[in-house]
Amino acid sequence: MARGIRLSRNGYLAIGLPQPATRLPRGLSAGALALTQLQERIVERLAEIDQRLAHMYLGGLRVLRDEANLDRIAQSAHSIRESTFHLSNLGKPLLTRDEGTGAKRSNASNARQLEKVFDPLGGVPYFDNTLYDIWNKKFHQFFFVEVVHHRDITLEEYLAELTKYEEFLGRYVLPRQPETYALLDQYIKGGPQDAQLDDLTCVLSRNLESYR
Repeated sequence: MARGIRLSRNGYLAIGLPQPATRLPRGLSAGALALTQLQERIVERLAEIDQRLAHMYLGGLRVLRDEANLDRIAQSAHSIRESTFHLSNLGKPLLTRDEGTGAKRSNASNARQLEKVFDPLGGVPYFDNTLYDIWNKKFHQFFFVEVVHHRDITLEEYLAELTKYEEFLGRYVLPRQPETYALLDQYIKGGPQDAQLDDLTCVLSRNLESYR
């Protein structure tokens, strides 16, 4: 501290702590949209990483309120997709040339970039599919990309998928590292008989530190 050393944004991400003096994007407060507790948490965590992410996510929620907008589902999906796309792009400079080439060949660039954002140690090599692959295939690629290209879907179906996406973010992607340790402690206390394979796989594959 005597030398004025400050943690970078990536440093705060690496140790799972919020950046100081984090503010929500101006004009898009949580109260204005009557967000759920989970949505408020997602907004705050996204704003800690990059305020543009919170703008995009909130924009996707706001357009859904406009009942006169016949294209509101596609526009909402576009905003949500852009938030995940921008988030994954934060990890693009962190990939080595070989990692980037391999990811493109396997159509997993988005997943590997997301992994780099949330795991400075390089990702867990012991899973065929990590939670970032699930995020990429289940939400970013197959759902939001399809809806953006005007897949025929009802508002109820869209809201149901959006809720699943928010629950996925809230449980696996956006928690700070001590929260992930708390989930792992529950599994250790419960023992194998209480283990849920898909859930445990997502928690362990979040980053190398969780796996250790």
